[in-house]
Amino acid sequence: MQCGCPVVLSDNSSLPEVGGRAASYFDPFIQGSMYDVIADLLNNTERLKMMRTAGIEQAKLFSWDKTAAIHASVYRHVLKNSSIQ
Repeated sequence: MQCGCPVVLSDNSSLPEVGGRAASYFDPFIQGSMYDVIADLLNNTERLKMMRTAGIEQAKLFSWDKTAAIHASVYRHVLKNSSIQ
């Protein structure tokens, strides 16, 4: 996604939250669903172009630095509000 590659994801778990509107989704419980989504993308150059641009923007919402900062904040909060110090 970060490199502009269109992404196809399962439509369950947290993947729709991560991919947002920048990804295409398939139902993992329906046989052939992934194939159908990929085939549709290969035949829709406008959608592929949009996904490349949107994917780069969506990927900017996530970084290891941001993840580390959020985790550190949670740990500080827990330590501040616990009897363990």
